[in-house]
Amino acid sequence: NGEKKKFHIMSIVVMINEKFRERLPSIWQCIQEKPDHFSALFSHVCRMILEESNVKEKTSMLIFLNHCFLLSALT
Repeated sequence: NGEKKKFHIMSIVVMINEKFRERLPSIWQCIQEKPDHFSALFSHVCRMILEESNVKEKTSMLIFLNHCFLLSALT
């Protein structure tokens, strides 16, 4: 079950990173509509980044966190 959760979170992280790269603002509208869900996702990513040893996944999570901080600076 833990691996499924990790894969689910990583798929969301990669999707958000891709939407950010495509400069599609709609992804942030979805996040703003459900701040509790986003808060949980953010917390999971912060925990996972400390536990993860895979460099590619860790890089994706760092990019995701960077996008989050960029978003918070714009709002």
